[in-house]
Amino acid sequence: MLNRDIHIIYDFIKWPKITRMSSSPKQGQIEIDEAEAKLVKDIFKLRSKGLSMAKIGAKYGFSKQKVDYILKNKNYIGVFEYNGKKEKNDIVIEIEPIVSKYMWNKINKN
Repeated sequence: MLNRDIHIIYDFIKWPKITRMSSSPKQGQIEIDEAEAKLVKDIFKLRSKGLSMAKIGAKYGFSKQKVDYILKNKNYIGVFEYNGKKEKNDIVIEIEPIVSKYMWNKINKN
């Protein structure tokens, strides 16, 4: 996939406030925002220790639904998925992970 294609994808996606990526329009690269990555890692760590989503949300000023969204977001294990309903295409890109698949699976073991 070309870097210009990544910008097209960004046009169709509504990103959450906490995002694991930022895109530099000049360079067209996906890169990790280290401050937000630390926050995401902390949320996964707290949940793995048994803290409720409501308590984690209260600690960071999020709703428990927002925490749940973060914990289920595959971007954080290095899988970027875009399901283009309007364009009728699906895109999956491997990106740099923030949390391990082991940790993600441990949290999402339903």
